[in-house]
Amino acid sequence: MQNTNIEYRSIIMRCDTINHNAYRILPDHVSIEYYKDGMETIWKDIQKAAGEFTIKSDAEIIEYFTSRFGQETDLLKKHCLFLKDSITNQYIGTCMAWHANQGTKSIPILHWLAVSGDYARQGFARKLITLVLKILEEEHPYEPIYLHTQPSSYPAIKLYHDFGFHICRTDTYGTAVNEYEEAVSVLKNVMTQESFESLIHDAVD
Repeated sequence: MQNTNIEYRSIIMRCDTINHNAYRILPDHVSIEYYKDGMETIWKDIQKAAGEFTIKSDAEIIEYFTSRFGQETDLLKKHCLFLKDSITNQYIGTCMAWHANQGTKSIPILHWLAVSGDYARQGFARKLITLVLKILEEEHPYEPIYLHTQPSSYPAIKLYHDFGFHICRTDTYGTAVNEYEEAVSVLKNVMTQESFESLIHDAVD
């Protein structure tokens, strides 16, 4: 769940070597579903339940999804995944194994991780990251994997760090601005001292 009271700053993280010790398996009652036509509504509901798109209408969120990903439905059906609870029949969370431009090349990114508030803090974000990284490391072996985040997602930042993602001082991709110095000053006030110091110690260019 996003904390909207925390100042927004753009953060880039990069994983050069995955820490496989952070991987976790799914419990028996949770299944994986891949995107099918119409599931943008489910994606919208999960993102809203996770605290994203707080000032956008449902129609605007659907429009964002369609305009951003709708031209790549074949990729969505392989790389946009959802977790579903077979006991409650509810969707738990979602994440994408996606791509972005970095100069003239395409790079793998972990994209739009979200867990519904009902399932927050139960380890499902870690399980979603595990599944997405397995896809990306199979399709892009030995390539750095990137993600974009913000200080309000500081619990996820610690989780990303567990997997081997390091905060970047200068590196970036796509149109994202790297606001390392400003972001660090915000993170210092919201993360535990141990987590913050470890994150900064491992920072990369």
